[in-house]
This record gives sequence, structure tokens and C-alpha cells, in this order.
Amino acid sequence: MSDQRSLDVYRHIVDVPSFSGPVYYFEPYFSGRKHPDPNLKIWMSAGTYEGSIYRDAQTMEVYFKRVDIPIKAVYLHEGHSFGAWREGAAQMVLHFFPFERQ
Repeated sequence: MSDQRSLDVYRHIVDVPSFSGPVYYFEPYFSGRKHPDPNLKIWMSAGTYEGSIYRDAQTMEVYFKRVDIPIKAVYLHEGHSFGAWREGAAQMVLHFFPFERQ
């Protein structure tokens, strides 16, 4: 693998947004220096028990709506738990792979 390709793979893995880490990589977008790809389709969930995660998710939802990126945000009355994943997983799959009746 070329050095550039290795760097691109590393950036993809490391720079994937996560609520469990710092979100410094969003600064260029929030400041307006960069704009997200208009073809993004985002589904995001957060539990209401963890205030900082919940507020961060709301901030991101507002931002994506402001720049006209389609986003589906789901706020579950759960914490960071299996119950939240179980409740949200089906909604997420349907968001990206909608069921069409034959």
C-alpha cells in the first residue's frame, strides 16, 4: 500500500465522527471554511440520559439542517446501552435501506 493510501485509510478510520471523542475536526465546517458533501445522508441517535451527548447531537442536527444536508435524528429515552441500540437499529436500517412493498 502506498504511503498516501495508508494515510487516507488512517484518516478515514481515525477521523470518523464519534461522540466518545473530541470533535475538533468539525471546526472547519462550523466556522464555514469547509462545506459537507451535499450527497450525505445522515442518521444519528442519542440517548437523553447523557446530557452532553444529547446536546452535542442536537448541535450537529441543527448544523446539518442549516446547510441543507438531510438528517434523521432520533432521541431515545435510554442511556448508552444495548436497549438504545436495539431500539434504534431497525430505524437506522430502514433509513438507509427503505422497504418498498411489491
